[in-house]
Amino acid sequence: MTVINAVTLDRENQTLTIERPLSEEQAIALTASLTDETNKAAVSEALGMHRQSVRQEKSPSELGEVFEIPVLALKQGDFFHQFEADDLSDHIDWTLSDGNADLTGFVVPDEKRGIKIDITDAEKLKQDFIPAGDAQLQLLQISKEWPVGELVYWLDRSFVHRGLTQAETGVYLNRVVGKLIDDRGFSAETLTAHRHRLSKAIEAKIKLLEKEAKRKALEELLFVDDSNVFVDAAATHLFSPYKYPYTYRYEGLPLPHHFYPVIGNLHNKGEEYQCARTIANTKGIKTWIRNLSGEPEASFWIQTSTDKFYPDFVCKLTNGKNLVVEYKAASYGDKADTDEKERLGQLWAARSNGACLFLMIRGTQELGKISDVVSKSIAEQFKLR
Repeated sequence: MTVINAVTLDRENQTLTIERPLSEEQAIALTASLTDETNKAAVSEALGMHRQSVRQEKSPSELGEVFEIPVLALKQGDFFHQFEADDLSDHIDWTLSDGNADLTGFVVPDEKRGIKIDITDAEKLKQDFIPAGDAQLQLLQISKEWPVGELVYWLDRSFVHRGLTQAETGVYLNRVVGKLIDDRGFSAETLTAHRHRLSKAIEAKIKLLEKEAKRKALEELLFVDDSNVFVDAAATHLFSPYKYPYTYRYEGLPLPHHFYPVIGNLHNKGEEYQCARTIANTKGIKTWIRNLSGEPEASFWIQTSTDKFYPDFVCKLTNGKNLVVEYKAASYGDKADTDEKERLGQLWAARSNGACLFLMIRGTQELGKISDVVSKSIAEQFKLR
């Protein structure tokens, strides 16, 4: 392999001219031959820009090719529609008034120090003491004891709780305050003095209860009573050849076979880039798309218990099957979120009757799974023949 006839080096003016497009192997060889990191980065960027400027082959979207992929859908009568947040809300059978009213993580410090209240990745109430003098200490207001009813009234208006009636919140807050006084020995005076802290703890608790209720509804709707769950050609997402609303474009070494002429929202280094590069150069992948988060009309997504899940990459294999890849760095902390997304992706693939494949890649050490899955899918096609 040679790159001598493809580039011209002018040592006097310290310029490198790219005479014609380089292959992926030539581009890598050229950058690898440079020792200065600044020069390496500059040449890598130039190679990517040059490749785009002289690109002779049009992208699949420019050629009029269609990229359509089945979505996770529910069947109502003879009609299919994509599973979405409204379906989940309609299935939730839960009222706050009956919710768990134990604030087991709520404590009041002996010293006059502030507390920061949060929910951990394990979805437990966590309180961290803040040094005296911190601005958070302003939340601590020592005042005379309020009657329980007045305290509950104040708490009910201290934070936003959309979708909950005042009757629900009133019953629940009375139960919370009652348990703190009767079961844990807090006085009304103490709760009044620390009412801001108590409000934050209750708000966090309600959010946690809502999250648990949605997860339960998701479980029942999709995994327990799954007779109406389908992944079928009757309900699909069509990637428009004219709509790819990226916020920034990829600039770097060529990544072939992307469905659109521009690769959106991808940096030219890092673990997601390595995943994209693996996909772009895997034999058996006909075309692929860098899926854009937060674009429900332009991108492929699966509804979770909390929001929409936009997998990182959507691929069309040479045998017509669909492969969806989600990449998570090994250090990513929200295990519950990742596990739910993986489970939903696997459900989507399982209900497709073999038309769809899903991969959750956890760290660069698992990138080899992509070629393994694609090779296996292609091989199975030939077996069937």
